[in-house]
Amino acid sequence: MSRLGLKFFSIILLVALGGLIFTSIYINTSIDNRFFDYLYLEEKEKIENLVTIIEETLDENENWIDVRMLAHDFIRINKVNLLLEDKNGDTIFNGQMGMMMNNMMSNNMMSSVHNNYLNRNSNKFKNNSEVIEIQYNGKTVANLYWETSSNANLSEKAEIFTNRVNKIIMIAAIFVSVLTILISYYFSRYLTRPLLQMNQIAGKIVKGDFDHHVGIKGKDELAELGQSFNDMVDKLKYLEKIRTESTSDLAHELRTPLATIKSYLEGIKEGILLADLDTIQEIEEELERLIKLVNRLGDLSDAEKSIVHQEVEKISFSEILQNIRDRFLPLAEKKGISIESKIEENLRITADPDNLESVIINLLSNAVKYTKEGGKILISLKKEDKSIIFRITDTGIGIGSEDLPYIFERFYRTDKSRSIKTGGTGIGLTISRELVYAMGGTIEVESPGINAGSTFIVTIPTVDN
Repeated sequence: MSRLGLKFFSIILLVALGGLIFTSIYINTSIDNRFFDYLYLEEKEKIENLVTIIEETLDENENWIDVRMLAHDFIRINKVNLLLEDKNGDTIFNGQMGMMMNNMMSNNMMSSVHNNYLNRNSNKFKNNSEVIEIQYNGKTVANLYWETSSNANLSEKAEIFTNRVNKIIMIAAIFVSVLTILISYYFSRYLTRPLLQMNQIAGKIVKGDFDHHVGIKGKDELAELGQSFNDMVDKLKYLEKIRTESTSDLAHELRTPLATIKSYLEGIKEGILLADLDTIQEIEEELERLIKLVNRLGDLSDAEKSIVHQEVEKISFSEILQNIRDRFLPLAEKKGISIESKIEENLRITADPDNLESVIINLLSNAVKYTKEGGKILISLKKEDKSIIFRITDTGIGIGSEDLPYIFERFYRTDKSRSIKTGGTGIGLTISRELVYAMGGTIEVESPGINAGSTFIVTIPTVDN
């Protein structure tokens, strides 16, 4: 068993056994107490019946001979110790001593020596007993002391009963303990198996092996965790593929202009080409491609730095958006694209104004770039609850469903055939995402599919005016 499984097993077992021990002790104690209560009430009822009979037996002369006979028969049948004293404290009957006074001897004929002997031996018994008064004609004529089951030894049958009950409780406790151990072991294995599997797969992922998934069973939180883990593995696998392809693309983008420049320079050096204006212009174009790529990489680095060193202030999102829209109107008109806008006035956020401008310019520039002639761009800005929602919707080339989850990753381009000369570097949207995150917001993209347009949604917390 794994260390985590052992911890689960120990915790479940300790909790279960602790509850079992507490329950067993409680049940055992409760049964004993309830059993003694039952015996007490039963004996008390018998004693009260005996007292009633004694009161009915007494006559005017308070003749105790018949009373002694009743008491003697009572203790013989019920196995209960009794002590009967008259109103002066003299012993009439002492069942604890296992004797009965002489039937032929009247109460007045008992010797004082014999009475003193009985009185001395009865004091201890009286201290541990309950007393009931015996009345005749409304007056107390004697006291009957009786030893309850809680103070006396249990009868043989009572002891057999309690011993059997305790034995049953012990057998049940052992059975439940074994069952608890088995169930704890099973559940600890059940709970830790997917976690251990995730740990093993994570170790393989560290080594670059993404071709493994966690087995998923059921619909509980562990199954959800397993599904999330598998989704993470799939995305890491795809991102690794993107990274590899991006590195290859970046190397290609750098290699092509460098190779072209080198070939021109070698041609000039060997006299094959002339160092005229046309050749110089070709070299300059290739250099521009290199500069463009390096600048975009620098923009990404600057965006990451701006997250740490941004100059935050309260700014008008509405005003900045309107100014940038006006700057793009001539370019859109030249391309035959209409720009419509629905911008609420005086919506403010706390952010770096340069960062916000970079996000808006990048998104609007992409919309103009990838929307064909005769297309339309819709800009909206409104407040919803405590956030400002900025949307740019175009009727451009759209984004495939397989590309939507990765559109904001570095160097990712939906059209792999594009180069820097014909498309972007795959960095612009990454920069926008990082800048939006720095503002405490989120950025999302929606698209029905290829050639169906797309919508970029930026959500940023608002500032109360």
